[in-house]
Amino acid sequence: LNGDPYFHLTIIQKAADGGTLGYRDLAFTKTNVINPAYTYPVWHVFLASLAKIFSVSILTVWSNIVYTLIIITILVWYFLAKTIFIKKEWAVLALSCFLIFTFYAGPGYLFSRLGVPDTLSQLILLPLAIGFSLKYIFEADKKLLLLVLILSLTLILIHAPHYFYLLLTIVFFGIIFAFFKFKD
Repeated sequence: LNGDPYFHLTIIQKAADGGTLGYRDLAFTKTNVINPAYTYPVWHVFLASLAKIFSVSILTVWSNIVYTLIIITILVWYFLAKTIFIKKEWAVLALSCFLIFTFYAGPGYLFSRLGVPDTLSQLILLPLAIGFSLKYIFEADKKLLLLVLILSLTLILIHAPHYFYLLLTIVFFGIIFAFFKFKD
């Protein structure tokens, strides 16, 4: 671990110790300004709560939650690929490409950072929200819309910029979809 994870471990420790988590209380940088993406330390409080519930250190939670999140990541990306490509073979190929790309960045480097809110949002929450958004567009099921709204709120609370990435992706998909389906 280097850099960013230490910043997040500091916030988790502060949450575990019962410290205040206000905007100014989380400014651990030289400029004393926190990135607006971390204004709501929901993920940090969740990890601190796990440490308290299981009576373990935050480092134990941090290093072990990654294993569960790796499995969830693979399932989420398969779900997204299956939603986009429909055929199982194409979905498996897309998932394989994702895994190759992920390991190409280093021996599982991105997986080792799944405890960081940015990586969690990038590899799990955003693809899950995109997948359910596409399913809603294709199926128009109101339960899916509720799920998309919950995932959108979760993105805002955990790492807000990824909510805007979700919006941009859906708008871009809508334009492409309208262009190709316009003739129908």
